Amino acid sequence: NYLWVHPGTDKLYYPTRDDRVVVIDTKTDRILRIIRLHAGSRPAGVDFGGPNDEVWVNGDGDGSVTVIDPTTDEVITVIHPRISGIGRIAVSPDGRLVAATQGPEVSLIDTRTKEILASLRISPDDTGHGFPLFSPDSNTLHVMNEYTDDMVTFDMRTMMQVGDRTPIGGAVFGGGIRLLER
Repeated sequence: NYLWVHPGTDKLYYPTRDDRVVVIDTKTDRILRIIRLHAGSRPAGVDFGGPNDEVWVNGDGDGSVTVIDPTTDEVITVIHPRISGIGRIAVSPDGRLVAATQGPEVSLIDTRTKEILASLRISPDDTGHGFPLFSPDSNTLHVMNEYTDDMVTFDMRTMMQVGDRTPIGGAVFGGGIRLLER
């Protein structure tokens, strides 16, 4: 999700990849704020959730995850996973977890405490550009890997991989995929 409209405020959050997030009023198309992130973060994706429906931004530069208050548009905290690398971010539908990929791993973050609960391997080698996607019930995390053209699935109750890697085919690029409950 390279840019996204916050469901509670109708503000559009656009990570510019040059250490800024531009906040736009979708009713007037005016720039409300430019949030400067730390140097080297290179924000690339955004999602919303958690106890206060925060804005979660992943950084392609250093793998960081920046949490922003949607009311004030101030940075609440910056989370630094153990490795850096490009990736994307997703908040579980129940708002409990954030999945942030960094190269060959996905960090699972508790939205309440803002702490990393687990770092799970998404790539059989050191390559990776993962696109995380939670199931509608939040019990399963699917991560597509652009470089290995496959998907790995994790059970969120055990934080363990489920089954074998699923081949998807060439050019996996899942930045805008959403699963909807029917």
